[in-house]
Amino acid sequence: MIPRRKKLLLGGASFKELYEDHRRYIEGKRGNVITWWSFHIRENWLDKLRQQVKLDGKFSHFIYLSKSMGGSGKIEYVCDVVRFGTGRESIEPPNPPPVPDIFEEHDVVRPPPYKTWFEYSAVRKLDRPMNLTQLHDIDLRIDKPLIPSQLRNSFGYAYQP
Repeated sequence: MIPRRKKLLLGGASFKELYEDHRRYIEGKRGNVITWWSFHIRENWLDKLRQQVKLDGKFSHFIYLSKSMGGSGKIEYVCDVVRFGTGRESIEPPNPPPVPDIFEEHDVVRPPPYKTWFEYSAVRKLDRPMNLTQLHDIDLRIDKPLIPSQLRNSFGYAYQP
């Protein structure tokens, strides 16, 4: 029996309204969506994410709706990342799909200097939101659940449950 390959995921905190707009836009067959983040992906995970996109065509980005940002305090969305870029300096996505006008109210059309971008091909709302603690931190090698404060200035790194 061949062991199942562990799939890396990233966790991030955001706003429900923004991810509902992303979901509706993609489901309306209007194209993919680009998102920007103010921190970079840690170098020790880049090759694994690139390999996962090469083998599977995507990796998962779990979206936690932080209580401090008016959310439920749970992971409510999973996004399929089909392309991404990251760096310690500000970067722009190559050949991005057009950003829909509806996102202007969320200030994502011309972002300030951001260090990571993702191109989502799908945004799914979970039928049963997950507790963040269901994901175990693999970045710090402490095998403890992710906690909300980790998502303030970094992505959370975990394997898919």
